[in-house]
Amino acid sequence: MLIQPHPKNETSQHYELKQISKYLARHKGCRIIAEEVSGFADKTISNKSGIVDVAGIRFTPRIVRELPDIVTYGFEAKASLADFRNGFNAGANYTYIIAPKGIVNKNLIPEGIGFYEVDLDNYKIGFNRVYYGVELIKKPQKRHAKKHHRTKFYDMKAVATRATNQDMFSNPKIMIADNERV
Repeated sequence: MLIQPHPKNETSQHYELKQISKYLARHKGCRIIAEEVSGFADKTISNKSGIVDVAGIRFTPRIVRELPDIVTYGFEAKASLADFRNGFNAGANYTYIIAPKGIVNKNLIPEGIGFYEVDLDNYKIGFNRVYYGVELIKKPQKRHAKKHHRTKFYDMKAVATRATNQDMFSNPKIMIADNERV
């Protein structure tokens, strides 16, 4: 359940699905997570813009003294069947559709894309990675496995930049002077 009002530029269901997605990304090992991240375009499945609803970055260790491998996760919140049919972004290594229970038939989910259903009237997210009313219907397959490390770096930069901007500027914790010289 939402404990704060949703932004006026999206429905409460869409916003709530995005919030749940952030916890799912964290559960999958992502340590950098942000909403509305650009730079994840993949036109092979959909014509949607390069903005993903929730993006997460997970680092997997490789050989000592090497940079860790970067794995990207994308979550597309779909509050209605019409929203689903408008397309989604599939540019991450693992892409998931997350929708309210009964809205999208699992047979409509393209090959390689994961699918979560959520009972928005009766779900709970608990500690120790316990989720009630959030069900993984279809597992994704890893896509874009041969992405160049530099491209993965730019994915990571986009997520980290968006997370920083959201934290500091969209949801400031202190008063920021507006157009004033200090």
